[in-house]
Amino acid sequence: MATSRKNAAAESFGFLTLLAGILVVLNFLAFNFSFGRLDVTEARLWSLSDGSKRVVRDLGDRLEVVAYFTEKAPAPWNSQRQVVRDLLEEYRTAAGGNVSIRFVDPDDDEKKEEAEAAGVPAHPVPDYETGGATPIYHGVVFRYLGEEKVFPLLQSTDGLEYQFTMAIKELAGDKAPLGIVTGHGSPSLTEGLTALREVLPTYEIEEVDLAETVDTDLRAVLIVAPGEAFEESELQRLDEFVMQGGGLGVFGGAFNVSLEQAPRATSVDTGLNQLLGKYGIELESGLVMDQQAGRAPMRGPLGLQMLVLFPPVPVISFTDAQQDHPVLFQIPSAPMPFTAALGLTTAPEGVRVTTLGQSSEYSWRTTETSLDLTPKDPREWRVTADQGPFTVLAAVEADEGKLPSAFAVAASGEGEGPTGPSENTASARVLVGGTGAFFLDQFMPQPGPGGERQLNGALAFALNAVDWLAADSDLIAIRAKTVEDPLLEVPDEVEAAETEAIEAAENQDQEAFDAALEERKEAIKAWDGKKALYKWLNTLGIPALFGLFGFLRWRFRQNKRQTLSI
Repeated sequence: MATSRKNAAAESFGFLTLLAGILVVLNFLAFNFSFGRLDVTEARLWSLSDGSKRVVRDLGDRLEVVAYFTEKAPAPWNSQRQVVRDLLEEYRTAAGGNVSIRFVDPDDDEKKEEAEAAGVPAHPVPDYETGGATPIYHGVVFRYLGEEKVFPLLQSTDGLEYQFTMAIKELAGDKAPLGIVTGHGSPSLTEGLTALREVLPTYEIEEVDLAETVDTDLRAVLIVAPGEAFEESELQRLDEFVMQGGGLGVFGGAFNVSLEQAPRATSVDTGLNQLLGKYGIELESGLVMDQQAGRAPMRGPLGLQMLVLFPPVPVISFTDAQQDHPVLFQIPSAPMPFTAALGLTTAPEGVRVTTLGQSSEYSWRTTETSLDLTPKDPREWRVTADQGPFTVLAAVEADEGKLPSAFAVAASGEGEGPTGPSENTASARVLVGGTGAFFLDQFMPQPGPGGERQLNGALAFALNAVDWLAADSDLIAIRAKTVEDPLLEVPDEVEAAETEAIEAAENQDQEAFDAALEERKEAIKAWDGKKALYKWLNTLGIPALFGLFGFLRWRFRQNKRQTLSI
């Protein structure tokens, strides 16, 4: 019996040693050679999107990528090198020979000089082991046809695919022409929309004067936050552009919003409904207010500034069906500040009008033609009987020959009126939003140290909208991986404590005010504790359960052996 046990133990040890050796060899082969990868994440975070593959596959020449990384960088920088390597290998595999990659560790003077000359300088980063700072190289250079794009310091690996594919598209040239309508109280590329070129580097953006015929070489034309009326002849030129296959985006046009010293929204009639109404959509009066909204700072009577619910900035949650549309692809929510509602009119037969965004059931519409937008106690906003949900975003699509011109067409060019096509001669795309705030500089995410901007839901929606209108979908799926998670809902206890603090401040009750602040502090502490608990349950709970299962299984086998009789 003892000999049998020794033999069984030796066999088990040999089997485990062989298995461990096989796993080591497989890991070595998988690390150094590409045998295919399996990505089971919902957003395909570790796989190249089809758009990225198409971009590098269509390169007409060789793309050179040089990555300068200090191999012995302190944590957490030392883990990012492999993530970048894996991603670049994905590009090389997809390109079929058109991408070359070189990793350089600037560990001597010659390599350091090369990195500096390439635009990747050394950056001091905190070294938590020594308590000081360590200079490291942590950047990537893309070179193509004599042009280059430099990332001097990769702060994070989040959104790298989007940044890299955008850079490759920019280097490959062939920028799509995009038009922005000027005048009519709209912001311009030099004032109000200055960041647009930065966030849309793959487009050649130009301003459009509707006093002249719209250039049909433009892939799309945008109207952003107009505050003055359009003439009928200008609307006719827009209609003619749509009839010839150009994409039209109308964002705002029912309100003129000023956020200067005395923030105010004032109703305007831009006349855009003469055009949009014929396509199946109209801009309606009244600002949409919502209890599902963002927050804004309010100064209380005692001088304390607090974040309070701000109904004029609804946060729109998109359904699964809406997230299937390219404009909202996998974007769960986005704020739509100072938006008007849209009315859906009777569209021509064969024209598809799709509601892409609605306010919540807790929304309402104002009746004032001029509304003070100063942040205040949420209870002071006057709720009207005109209750939501309201449509705030909609798309019009029509196959060739299905969308009639919004204006009468003069026969053979004789008489007054437009002389363009009587119906669309190519697929038509029109996107209408109740607001254009997400395009404005003041609502854009602020650039980080490296100039990059956090791709939140609002910015991703704005960029997707342009790509969809211009029929360029390469980057849409990639942005879905990069969009930040939606904000957690603030617990009722926190909001209740804030409301009590506001009431106490109004009543000049210092004791009640201090008590409410303490209650708010405790509620936030409990909220943070709950989030920490979930974090550690995910981090340690699953491994602990797995270990417990193994222990119970081992005890079961031990008991079975002890009770085994021959």
